[in-house]
Amino acid sequence: MKNSVKLTVILCLLHGMIFGQLEDLNITKKLWGPTGTHPQEYEMGGNPFDKKNQDIAFIKSKNDLAQGFAGYATSLATKDFPDTRIKLSCDIKLIDVANQASVWMRVDGKDNSVLGFDNLQTRPPAKDIDGWQHHYIVLDIPDESSRLLFGLLLAGKGELYVKNMALEAVDNSTQTTNMLK
Repeated sequence: MKNSVKLTVILCLLHGMIFGQLEDLNITKKLWGPTGTHPQEYEMGGNPFDKKNQDIAFIKSKNDLAQGFAGYATSLATKDFPDTRIKLSCDIKLIDVANQASVWMRVDGKDNSVLGFDNLQTRPPAKDIDGWQHHYIVLDIPDESSRLLFGLLLAGKGELYVKNMALEAVDNSTQTTNMLK
C-alpha cells in the first residue's frame, strides 16, 4: 500500500473513532458538528444545504500554526436508501491553504466497518485558483450499510468554503470514486 493511501485509510479510521453518531434531521436542518484531531484550532460553521439562510459552510485555521486537522461534518442513516449509488456535489473555495482542504464522504457498515470513502485526495481542489471549483464524490450504499457521513476537512493553515452542496441518487452508469476499491 502506498504511503498516501495508508494515510488516507488511517485518517478515515481515526475520523470514525472521533466522530460521534449525530441525530438524523431533515437535510436542510441537519446537525453539523466538529471532528478531527485538533478541532479547537479551527473555526467552523454554516450549513451548505440551507438555501434560506447562508448556504456556505466553512473551516478556517485560527492561526498559521494550526496542528492536525479539523472536520465539520454530519451523518444520515442509510436505512431509507439501501443499495443506492449516491453523489455528493458542491462548490469549493480555498484561501491560503498550506496542506489539505477538501470535502469527504464515508459509508459505514452495521458492524462499524468502512465500506466506502473518498476525500478527493486523488483529484484535490486546486490551491492556486481564485473563486469556486465544482467537485463531486460518488459512493455506493450497500444493503449492509448503517450510515453515510460527509463534510469538510482542513489540515493546517488556511480557509475552506463550501456552497451549493447536494446529495442525489445516481444510476450505475455514474462511476464511483471510492478510494478503498
